[in-house]
Amino acid sequence: MNSNNLKDVRTERGISISELARRSHLSRVTVTDIESGRRNPTIKTVTALCKALNKEPSEIFFLESV
Repeated sequence: MNSNNLKDVRTERGISISELARRSHLSRVTVTDIESGRRNPTIKTVTALCKALNKEPSEIFFLESV
């Protein structure tokens, strides 16, 4: 189950996956995998994505209910 709003935030900003990858210094595959929930980001990755999107972590990522 996906536990983030990364794709929504990215598309609201009109940023492509490739552009977000460039801005955050991550690979396109990494961004795609995080968006789809196939990969959990590290704190360093969360920081890079948030900085690139000018958002707080809580605005993009959230904890799943158990």
